[in-house]
Amino acid sequence: MIAPSSALMKSDGGPLVFSNPHGLVFEIVRLSTAKNLTLHGEPTTDASWFSGYAWTIALCAGCRTHLGWRYDAAMSGVTPASFFGLLRAELIERRDLAD
Repeated sequence: MIAPSSALMKSDGGPLVFSNPHGLVFEIVRLSTAKNLTLHGEPTTDASWFSGYAWTIALCAGCRTHLGWRYDAAMSGVTPASFFGLLRAELIERRDLAD
């Protein structure tokens, strides 16, 4: 399990759609917490979709599939201090698991 449904951040109103500088389009959901991920690379603010945040690539710790990004506050006064933006297409909802 990557995250319980309670980790979904309600403030965004559902999936968000962004494109990177190369024109690739990503639909993400924001999560307050996630586990079983491995971070890859150094945090950067370059082309960040969230002002005031640096991003780091997040991979599945088991299979190393790219699942999204971790965002960390890169300036004071930004809240929350961190969150995850994970690719909606890579996530599977499991209703049989307890949060």
